[in-house]
Amino acid sequence: MSRALFFAPWLLLVPALGPSSEPSTARGWWGASLALHPRESARQGFAYPPDPAPLAGLGARHVLLAPTWVQADPRSSAIGPGEVRGGTLRRVMRRARALDLGVVLMPYLVLARAAPGEWRGRIRPRDRAAWWRSYRRFVRHHARLAAEERAELFAIGSELTSMSGPGEAGRWRSLAAEVRGIYDGPIAWVANHDALDRRAPFEAVDVIGVSAYFPLAEEPGASEGAMRRRASAHVRRLRALRAEVGKPLVLFELGYPSRRGGAVRPWDDASPAPADPETQRRAWAAMRGALEGEGALGPRGWLDGLFAWTWFGPGGVHDRHYTVRGKPAEAELRALLRAASR
Repeated sequence: MSRALFFAPWLLLVPALGPSSEPSTARGWWGASLALHPRESARQGFAYPPDPAPLAGLGARHVLLAPTWVQADPRSSAIGPGEVRGGTLRRVMRRARALDLGVVLMPYLVLARAAPGEWRGRIRPRDRAAWWRSYRRFVRHHARLAAEERAELFAIGSELTSMSGPGEAGRWRSLAAEVRGIYDGPIAWVANHDALDRRAPFEAVDVIGVSAYFPLAEEPGASEGAMRRRASAHVRRLRALRAEVGKPLVLFELGYPSRRGGAVRPWDDASPAPADPETQRRAWAAMRGALEGEGALGPRGWLDGLFAWTWFGPGGVHDRHYTVRGKPAEAELRALLRAASR
């Protein structure tokens, strides 16, 4: 396949010394994530790096960039660079800021080899001390990038449930202190939706993050009303979490794959189920209704930000993945972002 297919002409337009305007100063952080997966872009045949321009038209005020680094397997004690080049990431950040989109940076780990049920939330390094040394280098690298490119929020970890128990609180405090010596913006920790009781990292950061893949149905085909009732229960739990911890709360990842059963297991990105954009639309509508109904959105709302996962891929009604691009759910996300900015 020709390399020209993946050339993004807008890279030539990015100013070398920074953006042409300042990012949005509106309250909170609102938008969508723009995943950076060059190999997957090549496999599906769409442009890489992705252009954040469509997010401005969607009503986003911010873009969440989520570069990945790699750990060989759940038992590995070392972390290495992923497939995203640092220069590419910088150019995408500058392009976003030139579009008046604030940038939020959330680097995270992926496993090169994992058995069924294994993922970053269940890693168990053979040498925890060595793993932490490696992880600190990984976070410091991205903290410098966040500082140099003026990111508005920086996450020091995402979904690392097995590494966020009470015994790790001192490690997270120490890491947060290191990051504050590099980056002077707010820092966050992102907990998985099923591990909100693992709060040791929350003590060290400024912003509570949640990866919000809460199930909205028990079986495929649930009605929008049934989904909304379940969504409302999850939203009330999030409001209670924010009150208990006493810090701003941002949903760093909220999304539903557009496939049958996507509201039953929203976190499952590997299901072979057929495309079902209507299920995705109902799930987004249910969550939007729950957030509005529970007072989360708007200038007096208690929620401090939300990112749709993810604006990545070709989209369209035959696409089975998370993006809402070209699908009925796109209108629901637009409405949510409008409600957040009212």
